[in-house]
Amino acid sequence: MFKDALAPELTFRQRLNYLIQPPGWSHDGSRDTSETLKAAYVRRNPGEAGKPGLPAAGAEPAE
Repeated sequence: MFKDALAPELTFRQRLNYLIQPPGWSHDGSRDTSETLKAAYVRRNPGEAGKPGLPAAGAEPAE
């Protein structure tokens, strides 16, 4: 997290966002967020859908 926040080409706002945004956030959207990882897990394991912390089956992550 700190390594990402200290990259030389980032603005102050982008640096701050690396520290306060949810896991997986990136300034250019190139990384999977925790929501997209959870949705992919449920697609691979449909029996787990709707359990605490996991989306319902067929739910797409918010962008």
